[in-house]
Amino acid sequence: MECRGIGIINVEELFGIRFIRIEKKIELVVTFTDDLKDSQIDRTGLERKTFDILGAPIPHMEIPLRKGRDMARLVEVAAMVQAARQLGHDSANDFNQKLIKKMEQSD
Repeated sequence: MECRGIGIINVEELFGIRFIRIEKKIELVVTFTDDLKDSQIDRTGLERKTFDILGAPIPHMEIPLRKGRDMARLVEVAAMVQAARQLGHDSANDFNQKLIKKMEQSD
């Protein structure tokens, strides 16, 4: 397995045969980026990106980092958001639709 910043590791050698999977589907790619103050960051979650792995488009989330942020928790939340999307629940889209409806009512 390749771990960014660490390199290639032998999972079987480090953790044992119990931690080996013959086959596994990749359902999300998470990339941590520098938190640049002047960069355009999608704060709504409406923008969808994909990451190409062997010709297959995989959902991709880019998460900006700052000192003190819990990276493991951020990945956990990203995985839960992706799982909800696969089940048809998209909180960002739901919020956007409610906001549009409210704006139309106030016209």
